[in-house]
Amino acid sequence: VAEYFGVPAKECEPFAGAKVCTIALSQLQLLDARPDSEHQIWHRDNVQPGLTAIIALTEVGGRGPTELLLGSHAHSGADAGSVAAAARSMFASRAPPLYASLSPGDAVLYDARTLHRGRGWGL
Repeated sequence: VAEYFGVPAKECEPFAGAKVCTIALSQLQLLDARPDSEHQIWHRDNVQPGLTAIIALTEVGGRGPTELLLGSHAHSGADAGSVAAAARSMFASRAPPLYASLSPGDAVLYDARTLHRGRGWGL
């Protein structure tokens, strides 16, 4: 693995089984859905492979859970047209969205290319 990535083997030891040499935090957000909040727009966090982690600090349930369109990571592109086309394709397949209704301490991990949105409070 170290040879492939061109980094010293010592740096790869913790992740040898995953064939990864480094993990980088590229962004951190803290979100709090308020009682008057509305749905976010459908979007991707990234167009490159990666992971998004959501960790609930409070009960999410009907207070704006993240809504994910499973399989949408396979429809690439970040511009508005490709996001809209991927969303239309997913809805046409009648695949139900997944709601990440989490309790404090729960986490959900998903491909950063997955179409998703934060739902509004109680909507």
